[in-house]
Amino acid sequence: MKRLTFFFCLLVVGLTSTLYAQSDPVIIYRASTSDPSQVIDKTGKIIFTIKPEYKPELEESDILGMSTYYSFDFTDGPLHVISKDSSFLMNRQGKIIAAFPRTKYRLKFYSEGMMAGWIRPEPKSSEVMIYLDSNGKEAFNGKMFTKATPFSEGHAIVQLKDSAASWQIINISGQKVADLSPDFATFIQSANPFSSGLAVVTIKPGSYRGKSHNYEYVFVDYHGKEVLNMMNVTGLYNGYGPNDFKNNLSFLRSDPYTFTLFDKSGKILARNLQSAKIDITEQLLLLAIPEENSFVGHVYDHSYKEIPLPVRKDSRVEFIFITDKHIGIYTLDSLTNAFASEILNASDMSTVYKTDKIVMDMVDEMILIGDPRSQKLLEIEDLKGNSLFGATPETRVFESFKEALPHKEQVNHLKISHEKSVDALCTFSNLRTLELYKFAGEKLPTCIGYIPNLSKLTILDSPSLTALPKSLAKAGKFESIHLSDCPKLENLEEIITTCTSLKRVTLINTDLNQDFISKMKKERPELEIESWVMMDGN
Repeated sequence: MKRLTFFFCLLVVGLTSTLYAQSDPVIIYRASTSDPSQVIDKTGKIIFTIKPEYKPELEESDILGMSTYYSFDFTDGPLHVISKDSSFLMNRQGKIIAAFPRTKYRLKFYSEGMMAGWIRPEPKSSEVMIYLDSNGKEAFNGKMFTKATPFSEGHAIVQLKDSAASWQIINISGQKVADLSPDFATFIQSANPFSSGLAVVTIKPGSYRGKSHNYEYVFVDYHGKEVLNMMNVTGLYNGYGPNDFKNNLSFLRSDPYTFTLFDKSGKILARNLQSAKIDITEQLLLLAIPEENSFVGHVYDHSYKEIPLPVRKDSRVEFIFITDKHIGIYTLDSLTNAFASEILNASDMSTVYKTDKIVMDMVDEMILIGDPRSQKLLEIEDLKGNSLFGATPETRVFESFKEALPHKEQVNHLKISHEKSVDALCTFSNLRTLELYKFAGEKLPTCIGYIPNLSKLTILDSPSLTALPKSLAKAGKFESIHLSDCPKLENLEEIITTCTSLKRVTLINTDLNQDFISKMKKERPELEIESWVMMDGN
């Protein structure tokens, strides 16, 4: 029977939203770095847009990389966006409520109405940490810390800027709740946010409590009391720290794909667990287990009892995601090869949604449809199958000439793979970004330089390519070129010299003379050139 292939791609990229309990979720959609970001609420309404030059700074975000979407919750605080020189905070109406120079502030994202960030009080001073409230004001009268975790479950762990460099647990008002044990406080390297009532503290090697210790990971509670020591759970330090607890479960890696699963009491539920990823919700956990040269989803309850796959007649079924209330599956009919996505009620496994489209993920009750291999969002539906949002031809990233040609006058973004000839590019008059992967030809068509709005060209893993079209010099909006593993390219210096609109050149395993790079930095300081060499092309 034919194996479904989408699941592995989803698991490797990582589900972006199922681990977070959200009460005001939005989807931030951005087709490419040259496009504005659209902030979409759960009714499908675009509540505001973010300028292309502003990058949303999000937890575990990939919004400027492979993925075109990310979920965000405004109940945690305002959205942090960055430009080249500044950081901005935006409220749910898209209004900028605070701005900070990036030369002084290094900010990340909000959690529970507070942001833990870095500040450099004086231009040449070392960074220290502060908290910002939801209005962007320095919290706790501007009190500074050496280290500080994001707030979680109403608590944070901080290292004070005092002579003892002591560690404390504080509440959301900035008041001390407890001190961490003075026995090992001087050896604390870092701390994680609280989750399920516990926080991981990393302790460096040292002598305390009457004996010598190697690296240790301990879980402490809100009172600073050591509740769980990983030495007593899984044995000696192995280089990997335990994951934060999620709904009373945690896991420890022994290598990138091997895990030990345990609960808050320290009871081990499974050892040497082979999985590409672990997702945990209120009642379930999902593992991506290697089978037949792929990874297949298996779902378990919190006692590590496997939940059987639902049966569909003459069909192969695979789990794809879990949320607190729902389970997503793919089905493939072995007789007709008909594909379907289903969403099941997690309590009774009844089907609440079904489609022949590819469901990637679910945020609240928003169903995200698209391509899990590239994390490209195409559409959002509700559980009744109503379309809430659709990527238009102008914002969609097309991944073949076949699907793009019917919209050739509207297509802005094109990603083409494994082609020897790309002459069809000449018909796309409004193209703005172009990505070629494993292009098998030696040269690109001259017409590329005459596409008036082309701003970014990406060429990956194309060892046969020997030249870029000289006509690129005529592309007045051409600002960025990214080349990876194009070792035979001969005229790159000429292209960079003549393309005066270029602002950024990124090269990976693609030769460019270092003297030329130095020359460009002097003659065109506004042009950024980055060149990297990576072993084995990885």
